[in-house]
Amino acid sequence: MPLKKKDESDYSQGVAQSKVHPLYNDEKADITLVSDDGVQFKVHSYYLKAMSPRSSVFRDMLHITSTSSNIEIDRPAKVLLLFLDYVCKDEPPVLLNEIADYEPIINLARRFACNRVIERIKLVALCLLYEKAFAFRVFCIASRLDDVRLAKCAVRQFCHISHSFVRPDKISVDAAKKCSLPYLLGLYRAMAVAEQLHSGEHEVDWVKVAAKFSPAA
Repeated sequence: MPLKKKDESDYSQGVAQSKVHPLYNDEKADITLVSDDGVQFKVHSYYLKAMSPRSSVFRDMLHITSTSSNIEIDRPAKVLLLFLDYVCKDEPPVLLNEIADYEPIINLARRFACNRVIERIKLVALCLLYEKAFAFRVFCIASRLDDVRLAKCAVRQFCHISHSFVRPDKISVDAAKKCSLPYLLGLYRAMAVAEQLHSGEHEVDWVKVAAKFSPAA
């Protein structure tokens, strides 16, 4: 799947000049989503329905707001834009800031039961593993998705990053915060159980660690 890095200029392009976002301004669209900072996104409802085929969340919202095409979403325009990119775009953006950008999209997708948005995020994360330097970022994304399989795939690629980066005595506070606590503890327990948690004198068998990994209960 082709990957595109999200252009930061897309977030604010034209918004200051218009309350309608320039990337979602189709006058033929049947609904308008309004962010909590007042930016309008004109979209076709079938995109949203297609992302949550087994959920009635959006259908209920459309029924409740049948007298108006506007639906207020209590999220800022930046988050709503990224969410809609994962709903509507053929090629969803790759967000290299990992959790800082992905977590609000994941939360919004879960709120509206958009399971296919979650699946698209997982697919992008798997593609990021081809860029092996992103292995820990993918592990963090997996932790927020609560996807053990994806986390194991990421751990197997840790051999391509600095071993000290994920050690409990070396990991930075900022890096640790990006990962959910059960997954981070699960990683360290797997390293210990696999008898691979050493002082840097031995090579870590990350395939073995991945096999032992499970989130801490």
